[in-house]
Amino acid sequence: MPEALRHEIELLGSLGRCVPALALGARDAIELAPLLRPWRAAGLPDAAVREQLTAGLPERVLSAAGLLRNRLVRKAPAPPLPPPPPTAGAAAPPGLRECPGCRGVSRTAGLCRTCREGPEEAADHSAASEAARRGAALARAALRGGPGRPPAVPRRSRRPAGPRTPVTSAPTNTATPVSP
Repeated sequence: MPEALRHEIELLGSLGRCVPALALGARDAIELAPLLRPWRAAGLPDAAVREQLTAGLPERVLSAAGLLRNRLVRKAPAPPLPPPPPTAGAAAPPGLRECPGCRGVSRTAGLCRTCREGPEEAADHSAASEAARRGAALARAALRGGPGRPPAVPRRSRRPAGPRTPVTSAPTNTATPVSP
């Protein structure tokens, strides 16, 4: 028997010592051992595998093998991702070119807008941002009843002013039956 398979069988057998409801027979441990391969490929230590398989157990375990089979498949770690492709010498996407100044991506040939005009001119949004700041300050002042604005008017009730009259029910018909 291979050493890795022996270790996986021993690990599954040790679950019964941690949680008696998860005690497995030899046949069940041998059948479930191959399901531990993705866990081993992910490099998880035995303690982490035990924790994942024994955490949050139901009050009553009817079939330890069935429960562990379900958890080994359902909670198996994702396979490791392949390494990313090398980026050295990677070309820009179609329609885009690399700026020789900053090595950024641009749609035009040659220098990008930031390198052509300078960072101050390319990002000259100071007038628009100042107008937005002024507008926000005016809006806050208006909501607070600030200077130059009338104070906020409290909402009025829709009920008419004056005493409330209680609603009474209509009198019931208490006529006596007429005899023939």
